[in-house]
Amino acid sequence: MSASGPVLSQRGLARRWTAMGPTSVALRPSWRSRSSPPVFPKPRSVKSRPEELRIPSAVTLVKGTSTDAYALALVRGALREAGVRTVRLVDEHTPVHEDRLIVHVGGHKENSATAGALRAMGVQGAETMAAEGYVLAAGEGRDGRDRIVLSGADGAGTYYAAQTLRQLVHGSRLHRSRLHGPRLHGPRLHGVVIRDWPSLRWRGVVEGSYGPPWSHQQRLADLDWFGRHKLNSYVYTPKDDPYLRAEWRCPCPADELGRIGELARRARANHVQFGYVLSPGLSVCYSKPSEAGALTARFESLWKQGVRSFVIAFDDIDYQRWNCDEDRAEFGTGPAAAARAQAQLTNAVQAAFIDTHPEAEPLQMVPTEYWGTARTDYTRSLAQELRPGVVVQWTGADVIAPRITRADVAAAREAFGHPVLLRDNYPVNGYVQGRLLLGPFTGRESGLGKSALGLTASPMPQAQASKISLFGVADYAWNDTVYDPERSWSAGLDELAGGDARTADALHTFAGVQRSSRIDPRPAPELAAQIAEFRSTGRAGPLHRALSDMHEAPGVLRDRLADPVFLAETGPWLAATEAWGRAALVALDMLTAQRAGRGAEAWAARQQLPGLVERAKSFTWTGFDPNRKVPVELDPVLEEFVRQALEENARRLGLAQPSPVRFEVHPVAGSGS
Repeated sequence: MSASGPVLSQRGLARRWTAMGPTSVALRPSWRSRSSPPVFPKPRSVKSRPEELRIPSAVTLVKGTSTDAYALALVRGALREAGVRTVRLVDEHTPVHEDRLIVHVGGHKENSATAGALRAMGVQGAETMAAEGYVLAAGEGRDGRDRIVLSGADGAGTYYAAQTLRQLVHGSRLHRSRLHGPRLHGPRLHGVVIRDWPSLRWRGVVEGSYGPPWSHQQRLADLDWFGRHKLNSYVYTPKDDPYLRAEWRCPCPADELGRIGELARRARANHVQFGYVLSPGLSVCYSKPSEAGALTARFESLWKQGVRSFVIAFDDIDYQRWNCDEDRAEFGTGPAAAARAQAQLTNAVQAAFIDTHPEAEPLQMVPTEYWGTARTDYTRSLAQELRPGVVVQWTGADVIAPRITRADVAAAREAFGHPVLLRDNYPVNGYVQGRLLLGPFTGRESGLGKSALGLTASPMPQAQASKISLFGVADYAWNDTVYDPERSWSAGLDELAGGDARTADALHTFAGVQRSSRIDPRPAPELAAQIAEFRSTGRAGPLHRALSDMHEAPGVLRDRLADPVFLAETGPWLAATEAWGRAALVALDMLTAQRAGRGAEAWAARQQLPGLVERAKSFTWTGFDPNRKVPVELDPVLEEFVRQALEENARRLGLAQPSPVRFEVHPVAGSGS
C-alpha cells in the first residue's frame, strides 16, 4: 500500500473492527472472508449462504407492473456500480433463459414473478411482514441459476431492500479494491438472505431549530440522505421562517410554494413523508372561526404541492396570555383554558381539512407542555377536548431528556390521552450555541415503538455535522433491539469519511472532543482516559500521541475530506481544536520537562501558553442571532488539562500569584432550545 493511500493507525484499526460487529477471527471482521459487508441501519436477520455470485457484464432485471419505480432506479444504479454494462429489463411475465444472473425487484404486491424466484432459492417471502419490511436474497437457486431477489411487504419495503443492496455492492467493491487494487478479478457478491423491518413506524428529522435555516439545496441533499438511511419522515419547521410563525395567516408566495413542491417531490422519491408545520400561537385569536380558515387555506395550498403531513404547533409561547379579549371571555384563564382553546382550533382544522382529504396523514399537534410525564391541568384538558386520532408530539420527560424509557412514553400517552410521536431534542444545540454536539445517539431504551408512533430527531443548524448523530438516530429507529451507540457512531464517521481510513481517524478525533451533551455528559471520554492514565502513571507517550492526533486532525480533514459543506460548517471548531491541541501539547511538554528537572525548558513552555490559550479561545461563529458572535467551545477536558498543568507548574516553582491565563471551563448545562 502506497504512503498516499489509506493508512490505519492501531487505534483506528481496532475501532473499525469494533464498528463492524463481532469477529470470528481475532482482529479480522468475519465479512472479509465469507459473509456480507456490514449494513446500516443494522438488519434484523442476516444469514450467509455458501454461494459467491459473480456479477456478469449483462444482467436481466425483472420488474412487475407495479414495482416501486424508485427502488428499480436504485437497483439499476447498484448494478452499474457492480460493473454491469447491460441491463435487460423485462416484465414479470417474460420467460428468462439466457442470462447468468437474474434480478427480481418487487414484493408480492408488485411483481408476480418474485414468489417463484424465492421458492427456487428456498427463501420465504415478505407476505407476512409489517409495513416497510423486506427480504433480500442473493444466491443460487435449485435450478442452478444465480438470482438476486428484492421483495418488500410494500413499495417502501422494496425500496429499502434496494438501499441494502446498494450497501452490499458498494461494501464488496470497496473491500475487493482494497485487497486487490484496481484489478478486482470480476465483481462478486456473497450469498445472503436478509429479513428486515423497522422498530418504529415513523423515523425522521425535524428541522425546527432557531437560527440560520438550511438552504434549499441542503434540504434536497438531506432528503436523499434520509432515504439512504431508511428515515421516512422530514418535518419542515425552521423557527426563523416567517411564513410558519409571524406571518402564518399570509398566503405563501409562489416561489416559496414552488420550493416546497420540489422538496415534497424529492421526499416522495426517497420514500420520505414531507411534513409542514404552522405555529399560530404568537398571534392567534382562538375564538375567531376565521383563524381555523386561515390555517386550512394554507394547508390547502401546500396540499396542491404534494404535502400530505401537517402539524399545528403551540410550543414556545406564553399560554397564560391571550392575544385577544374574546379568548379570555370564551375560555377563561390558566393552562386548562389554553388547552381547550388549542384543542378547539386543532379540531376545527381536523374537521375542515384532514377529514376531507382521505390521503392525508393523521394531523399532529405540538402542545405548549410538550415535555414531561405528569398529568397536569393542561394535559387533562387537552386529553378531554382534543379529537381522537390527533397525534401529540412530545420531547420526553424533559425538554432535552438524558434518558427516554418505555415507561416514560407510556406515561406520556396516558397523560395526553392520544397517540404520541417522540420529538427528540438531539443533537440540537440551541442551549449551548458555542458547541457542536457530535456524540453518539444514546440513552433511549429499546422497545419505544410499543407506545410511540415514531421518533423524529432535532438537528443543529449545521446540517452536515448533524449527520454524525443522525446516523445513529436512523440506526436506532430502524432496529432498536441490537442498537449499539458506539458502533453506530464509528460507522457514521466512517461513512462521512468516504472510505478513507486516515480521514475516518481524523473525524473520530475531531468528534471526540465535541461529544458531551445533555444526553451524554461525559466530556471527551477517550482523551479524558489518556489524561487520567498520564496523571496516574506519569507516562507521557500515549497522551502525547493523542494530543498530536488532535492537533493534526483538522488539517487532515481540510486536506482529505470531500465534503466542503461540512468543512464550512465546522470551520471555527476545526480551528479551535487545532489550537487547543497545540496548547495542550505545550502544557504536556512543560510538565514532562519540569518532572525531569529541566527547569529552563519548562519555563520556556510556560511562557508560550498564555498566547496559545488566548488564540484557542479566540474563535467565534455567527450563531442564532446574526448580530452576535458566539465563542466556540469544545468539551472542557483540554482547557481543564492546561489549567491544571499551569497550577502544578506554579506549585513547583513556588509561585503565589494567579495563573497568567484566565480560564472559564463551562460544562454542558442549561435549558432546552
